[in-house]
Amino acid sequence: MLVTTLLLYDMKRIRRHTGLCLVFLAVPLVTALARIALPGSRITLAFAWSCPVACAALVIGAMYARSMIDRLSGFEAALLVSPMTRGTLIASRVATGATILLAQMAVLLTILAIRF
Repeated sequence: MLVTTLLLYDMKRIRRHTGLCLVFLAVPLVTALARIALPGSRITLAFAWSCPVACAALVIGAMYARSMIDRLSGFEAALLVSPMTRGTLIASRVATGATILLAQMAVLLTILAIRF
């Protein structure tokens, strides 16, 4: 229950940063649109196959940057003083990253399914 609460809180915090949301959506969107525009190209096929890896790297980088910002601002220390374990905090961060990655792959597959 606590992991779900922290997951929703993290998603709300990420949604407030419109630039970050646009970047999260831009990677699968650009990949899908390039695949639609150039359907016979081997380069766009390679981009389409490597998009999940690029999206995962982007999410890992963003979550790492978010944890560093939380650590510098003192938010993480406040969370660790609360009655929850460090594992709960880590599980909520992993769940947030997995949710974002799942949303990115849903965008990519939806656009590709509509076209192909």
